[in-house]
Amino acid sequence: MIEFFQETKLFIHFIFELLAAVAGTLYWKKSPYIAPELKLFIFYLFYIVLVEFYAFIPIYAWVNDYEVLGFYKDSVFRRNVWIGNFNQIIYALCFSQLFIRNLSNARIRRNLNLILIILIIGSIIRFITSGEFFYSADLYVRTLLTFFVLVCIGYFYFELLKSDRVLHFHRGIKFFISVGLILWSLCVLPLDIYDDFFSLENPYFMKVDTVVMRYANVFLYSMYIVGFYVDYRNKCIRERL
Repeated sequence: MIEFFQETKLFIHFIFELLAAVAGTLYWKKSPYIAPELKLFIFYLFYIVLVEFYAFIPIYAWVNDYEVLGFYKDSVFRRNVWIGNFNQIIYALCFSQLFIRNLSNARIRRNLNLILIILIIGSIIRFITSGEFFYSADLYVRTLLTFFVLVCIGYFYFELLKSDRVLHFHRGIKFFISVGLILWSLCVLPLDIYDDFFSLENPYFMKVDTVVMRYANVFLYSMYIVGFYVDYRNKCIRERL
């Protein structure tokens, strides 16, 4: 098992996810005030840590040829695909609200929230009716929800450009989160399109997918960590003035 984790280096992005969650906790503890959507984001980071920790369990069972935790062998939970599908809804809820709540235009906020509700209901219906929830990543749901979050970021940038905040856009944590999400999505979404090729019959694709995901996640969670630090540092500077 140790050799497997050393070879695949799955522990690397887990470490960065944990560091981001710890950084978020320190940011929350040290800051006099945190917006509700940022609290939700920090909860999301801990949720991801717990999910990743659980994801190691069926992998452990598979590596040991189901000699331990044998009930996973014939279970729908033997693969972690279902976690990825479910996470798409949590991802869309958390990150869309992170940017929607910062929009000053009430009509756009209302419309985006309405679209979000429709997308989530549609995603749940598709998960229930497709019969593939436990067996393969739903590309349609993942693409639509990812695109929706990117649209929310686009509206956030548009309002930023029209306001005085654009002069200090690089000092807030939402800027770092948005940059991380955009670049991460551009790297990961193309791999999701070919997710069906991720199998033992395609070892080269598995290797490319694993390496890209590893460094994409390291970059993403590093941006979160830097964002927490920069935002907190600038809050301290403003308090001294």
